[in-house]
Amino acid sequence: MKFRSNKDVISRIEHYPDGIRDKLLAIRKSIETIATSIDSQCECVETFKWNEPSYTSKISSTIRMDWKEKNPEHYSLFFNCQSRIVETAKGLFDQDFVYVGNREIRFNIHDDPFKTPFLPCILRAALEYHIVKSDPLLGMGQ
Repeated sequence: MKFRSNKDVISRIEHYPDGIRDKLLAIRKSIETIATSIDSQCECVETFKWNEPSYTSKISSTIRMDWKEKNPEHYSLFFNCQSRIVETAKGLFDQDFVYVGNREIRFNIHDDPFKTPFLPCILRAALEYHIVKSDPLLGMGQ
């Protein structure tokens, strides 16, 4: 899969506070790395959805991420609430992340999102969602 970056998204992330910027840039880099490793003719597009950095393709379920001034102690990854991504991740990695409803993984600003090896599994499941959605574990159980 090709990855199409967006200079406006990168600029937005680069303007986040110091403690958040590096974490969101690391998540962005992980999304880019995973997307380009997927064998597909699709393109993963970096854009804004609901004014938040987001990543989507024809085979993916959209991933959004953000930090907000109104909740400065946290940053989050958001997934489509109609997908099984958060539900499946919670079943497999319940102790590793904080889950909010069926669409959000929330991190404290002091948390390293890669403190466990499982975040890339979740991101891959979202990026390949329409390929793996028939798998009960969405490819995360391997």
